[in-house]
Amino acid sequence: SHSPAAPGAEHALQLDQAIACELQGYLQAGTLDTEEDPLEWWKLSQNLFPRLSILAKKYLCIPATSA
Repeated sequence: SHSPAAPGAEHALQLDQAIACELQGYLQAGTLDTEEDPLEWWKLSQNLFPRLSILAKKYLCIPATSA
């Protein structure tokens, strides 16, 4: 007696697949030159990597602290 996956589980699987696909695309995009601004790159690339750009903005915008 195999029951179909719950709608929530199916949505979670689709989201996991979308995130994995986005991450794979990002990893294949290459690296920036040392002169390039990462924040500007994320601004320009947010349509390609919408979920990752949210994380990048969150963590790249942390103000520097002194010890």
